[in-house]
This record gives sequence, C-alpha cells and structure tokens, in this order.
Amino acid sequence: MLHTSPMRSSSLRLATVFVVGGLLLSGCGIAEARESALKIANTDPLASVNAWTPGLVGLPDYQSSGFGPNGYPGVDSGQGTESPLGDIQGFLDGLSLQSSDLQNVTVDLIKNGDSLDGATLDFCGADYASEQLRTHRRQVAGTFNNGGSWISSEVVQYQTPAAAQQAIDELVAAKKSCPENNVFTDGTGEEMKINFYAAPGPNETVLVPAKQRVIMHFVETPTDTAQIARRLFLAVQVRGNTLVALYFVEGQPEPYDQSTLDAVYGVVSLLTERLNSADSTSVGLA
Repeated sequence: MLHTSPMRSSSLRLATVFVVGGLLLSGCGIAEARESALKIANTDPLASVNAWTPGLVGLPDYQSSGFGPNGYPGVDSGQGTESPLGDIQGFLDGLSLQSSDLQNVTVDLIKNGDSLDGATLDFCGADYASEQLRTHRRQVAGTFNNGGSWISSEVVQYQTPAAAQQAIDELVAAKKSCPENNVFTDGTGEEMKINFYAAPGPNETVLVPAKQRVIMHFVETPTDTAQIARRLFLAVQVRGNTLVALYFVEGQPEPYDQSTLDAVYGVVSLLTERLNSADSTSVGLA
C-alpha cells in the first residue's frame, strides 16, 4: 500500500499528489480553502460530527470524529458498479478512478495492477495478516503535466466482509503503534522517519462510517539525507468485502495545504459514491 516512491509498481505506493489546483473533478466544485483548519485540528480537535482527528480519521477511540454528511455537490456515482460477478476486473474497474474524473490526466492500469503480486497494506513497517485474505485487486494510476505528480486508486476484494474489515483494523492498529517521529523500514528497505498532520476536509465529503475507514496525512523523511522527503495523503474505505483506496504522494518535505486537501476530498467523495452504489451482492453483502 504505502510504498511511497512515485512510479514503483507496488500497490498503494504509486499514490501521488499534485500541485495546488492541478487536480479538479470534472464538473465538481471544491470547497474554499480553510487555512486555519489544520492548526485547529492539530491542537484541539472538537468532539462534533465535523471534527477531524489529527492524522487519522475513523479510529474506534474517536467515533464522533470525521463524519461527513452525504451529498457532495456534483458527485456522480459513475458507471460499471453493477458488473456481473463473473467479470471481477470489470467490476473493480467500475469502482476505480477514471481518466474522465480528472482534467488532462490519463489513468491506466499499473504493471501487475490486476494481480495480487503487489502489497495492499504496507504502512510504518507493520505486518498485515489480511494480505493473505485478498482474492482480487485492481490498481490504476495517472500522472499530471509536471510529470512528477501521481494519483492512484486501488480496489481490492477479500474473502469475506470480515476480512476487509480486518484490513482496516490492522491499519488502525499500525497507526496507533507508529508514534510521531517514529523511524521504520519501509517495503523497499528504506529507513524513514514519519510525522503526522491533520486531515480536515469539506463538510460535504462523502465517506463510509468511521469504523470502516482510515484517512491519513503525513510526511516521510529518509534518514539518508541524500534522499528526498515525501508527503502523502491516503483514504482507505471498505464496504462489505471490498476496499477502495485513494493515494497521493509528492516529493516535498512540507504537508499539504488546505486547498489541496479540499481537492483530494472531492475525489475521495467520488470514489465513495461509487462504492456505496455498488450492488450489495457484488460486495458480499447479499
């Protein structure tokens, strides 16, 4: 999941971010930037439905935080979410990021993106038993005009809904065991220091229930000073036996500003709508 060097084919690693304003949903408005939100959430997150836990949304310990009301303006649930179960890759593709979702960006299947060869969960050096419970996977990615910014989505199906929820629970546990300034070895063998930041989003953001999602915003800094630090945003959500994730990574040492986070959440909402619109049988709920 979080091999965070752009253009590596391992899952979640191809995630990326863009320069501010470079990512726009087709026909979807983005909320105005709220520059003070990061500072407020970092220091004293409010216990309300619009409060966002710094660095991680949807922890069981913070059930009141991170709920976004439905109805993100202009979000279209897309097509292909009711593909026959016999066409699993077609179904997964219907839930994935599409070129038509972005302006001037072509989204393609990554190398081995339709196989289980790539890891799905790879965060802070933890072990993830749920990796052995996956049955199907599809990861796509695209690059922006500057050539150094990447966006990626990954859709994974597990043996059962319980197995998909296990993946979320394992990611939550990994975050709790990964404190600020923690040093770990990532999936590529690189030693990294991690720092977490708030991840506030627009009130209109469409999300699955808090216990079924993890949202993180952080910066990884290599202990090898010759290497480049990178900032990351990820949103991992499950419904039934299906996990849908969106990832952004950019080689910058500073966290994202609020206008960028607002744009990211617009895309998260789009993918959430597709997941919620999927036929219940297709996601193992019937």
